Amino acid sequence: MDINEKQEVIDARNKLDEMKKTYGYFEGKKKKNNAIMLNTVPKLVCFAMVAVALIQAIGAVALVLIGMKNDVDIANMLSSIAETDIVTIGITVIGIAVSVWVGLNIYLSLSKEESEKLIKKMEDEIKSIEECLDKVEDAIIYQKGVMWQEFINLLDSQRNENMLAAYFAYQFNRLFYEGENTDSLDTSYIHSLIRYEAEYLSMTRMYENGEKMSCYNQSERLIKSYMFLRKEGMEGSSLWKEVMSFYFDVQIADAKFYRNAVCLRLSGYRDEFSTEQMENVCDKYKELLNRISDTAPEYNDINSAKAYINNTIGYTYDLINQYEIGKGEKKAKRCIAANKYMKAAVELIGNQFSEKKARYLRNLGLTYERLKEVSPESETDELLDKAYTSYVESIKEDMSDYKSWNTGGTIILKKFERENRISERDTLLSKLRIEDPDKWEKELLKAKTQFEMSASEGKGFEDPYYKLVQVYTYLHMLYGALDDAGKQEEMRKGAEKYMEILEMMNYTGGGSRYAYRNYYEAIGEIEKANKINEEIGDGNNDVRHLRELYLQESDDK
Repeated sequence: MDINEKQEVIDARNKLDEMKKTYGYFEGKKKKNNAIMLNTVPKLVCFAMVAVALIQAIGAVALVLIGMKNDVDIANMLSSIAETDIVTIGITVIGIAVSVWVGLNIYLSLSKEESEKLIKKMEDEIKSIEECLDKVEDAIIYQKGVMWQEFINLLDSQRNENMLAAYFAYQFNRLFYEGENTDSLDTSYIHSLIRYEAEYLSMTRMYENGEKMSCYNQSERLIKSYMFLRKEGMEGSSLWKEVMSFYFDVQIADAKFYRNAVCLRLSGYRDEFSTEQMENVCDKYKELLNRISDTAPEYNDINSAKAYINNTIGYTYDLINQYEIGKGEKKAKRCIAANKYMKAAVELIGNQFSEKKARYLRNLGLTYERLKEVSPESETDELLDKAYTSYVESIKEDMSDYKSWNTGGTIILKKFERENRISERDTLLSKLRIEDPDKWEKELLKAKTQFEMSASEGKGFEDPYYKLVQVYTYLHMLYGALDDAGKQEEMRKGAEKYMEILEMMNYTGGGSRYAYRNYYEAIGEIEKANKINEEIGDGNNDVRHLRELYLQESDDK
């Protein structure tokens, strides 16, 4: 019997009930028949025979009395009556009655023995069915336990990456050992929990690996699947309902986050990004943050779970700002909120999860950069310095964090470009005079090292490659200002080397196009710079009239 087939158990139970009904009916009928055959019938037969004998005796007495009244010869009458042997008749009748009584008992005794054999056989069959059902039920309970543990292990396996999953592993383990509704669950329901958790884990990996379309489709399916499971699994104790609703709220919010996050990176799906839905995700996570302490205050890693939620809220606000281009009041408020929740995440995570802490520190650095973007009037580099400190701290926690290596180098480039007015320049890079080249040589070489580390650790991560083109371009300009022709040529070759690598990677992202344009401006190949600039369509940094003047001056010479 397949223990997963619930119908088999139902059929076995129905058969058992039918057998018990049959047994009860037969047992009742047997008792009733025995009462009649062994007691009532013999009594009636004997009573009838005795009655016949009494009637005959009374008749004889009546004849004597009538004869006495009519002066009949009593002696002759008694002699006649004697000839009929009334006593003998009475004794014979009584003998027959006794014989009938004994015969009936012998007959019914034989019937009782046969019926009891049949009943015994039925009882044995019922016992066998009950034993079989017990084994099936034991197997089902064991299978449920195995499957439930598999679900818990799947959650716990994400401990270092998703501390909230580890929190739920604890909660579900607690429900199992306290017998909270787990026995009543269908094996098919537990199987669905396992399958969808595996699909959830797969969705997160798709997102990390850049499998955008697959991640989008998976998130869409999971949102529907989790909403259905949530509806089906909410019967049970108050503790069961609390934990299950918490779990499904988190999973649905996460799936919506991934669904929207990938829309920003998926060609043709940007319009499907829902700011409202992402705001709702943040609100839901704030609600969950308030609930987590109440459900399991004794949980050892409660702070790490809270850190995970804080990081998710901050990161979600930051993601909304990537979509909401501009410097409006709402964007500024979201930047402040993102920074607040990221700081809380870093404070709560502690030192137990170094890799996770590195990510939270990197995310915190990003929020400082966003704050700088929405408050450009700030002349100081305080926010950028805080961002850079966060990236350095992230690298200390995890030397393989290639994104922190990359963002750290990016901060140096931003500060260099701001101080030398490269983003709002009024001249060509080839004619730009770098202020304080001795100071920036050290900083740009540091940025170069950080980008090289990012490229080394982040296999297939394109960003550091085009930023290496940028940093080599700026170093080329710097050594020109220092009149070091040898190093200047070395930097030019370095820039071209990474441009070749980008071409081999078939990378044509916007960042690389800007890097190429700037490189051609820096080395004086203005026609190539103009062509790339037209492809970019960049109005903010469009210095085409300056390029044309430069070309005109070159022709005049």
